Amino acid sequence: MPDLTAELGSFAKEYERANNSHDIDRVLPHIADDATYWFSDGSFRGLEEIKGAIERTFAAIQDEEYEIHDLEWVVVTDAVAVCRYRFRWNGVVEGVASRVEVGAPTSSCAAAAVGRCCTST
Repeated sequence: MPDLTAELGSFAKEYERANNSHDIDRVLPHIADDATYWFSDGSFRGLEEIKGAIERTFAAIQDEEYEIHDLEWVVVTDAVAVCRYRFRWNGVVEGVASRVEVGAPTSSCAAAAVGRCCTST
């Protein structure tokens, strides 16, 4: 499924760009209504909880730059796509320049229709 894999890769890049816009209205269309996100301060289920968590992150990390790397599509079918990736971010937290790289792969999935992220960490 090379065409679908390329489309999914484009979806991941658009998700990354949306996060870097720091505009929640650009990020939310990439997230399924019943998604679950895991952050260091807890897990968040459903679009409203996830929206709040992302908004708090945007407020806490000034000038954040978010980057997805080592993206690997583990399963790609007409019904589901599952990937692993690592991410890093840098920005300013409480006036201090900060950088974090998540070393362990993160799992995620996107509907085959491409356009909705199911889970993230």
